[in-house]
Amino acid sequence: MFVKSIAAIAIVASFFVTPAARASEIVVGAHVVSLHETSGIMRYDSNTGALKETKLRSWTPGVYAKFGDSSGVTIGLYKNSIGRVSAYVGYTFEATLTDKVSAAVTAGIISGYDKHEYSVGDVSPLLAPSFSVALDNKTRLRTIIIPRAGEFNRVLTINFAIEFKR
Repeated sequence: MFVKSIAAIAIVASFFVTPAARASEIVVGAHVVSLHETSGIMRYDSNTGALKETKLRSWTPGVYAKFGDSSGVTIGLYKNSIGRVSAYVGYTFEATLTDKVSAAVTAGIISGYDKHEYSVGDVSPLLAPSFSVALDNKTRLRTIIIPRAGEFNRVLTINFAIEFKR
């Protein structure tokens, strides 16, 4: 199922990335660490079906790219908090708040999490607000907020990333 999910996301991304790659700006980012409101969650074991506690990982390394000036197509890959690889594609809408601070929201699809009422296989909707602070004219620190949403997402997560403009 994982390979099918990654393939589906790659196909969707290919429709957007080719025209977007012609954009004047490409931002490359690195997911570094995630903080959670709790250290573990109860999940059903995919092998046994038994309910068990899963410790959430804080080290969530990954990479992403945004194609566009201030807003644009975003694709990424990272090791998620439950120890799986997640791939995502979406569109990031970004607004400048001050000369150093911006706010954004990324909407799209993501793989690698448990099935739920809104998923197709392990592909789920993605909605991630964030804000960033400029360190200089080519480097930003980004804080991404993944809010709690019932059974769909049971834990508030805050992810920290660093971005570099090409």
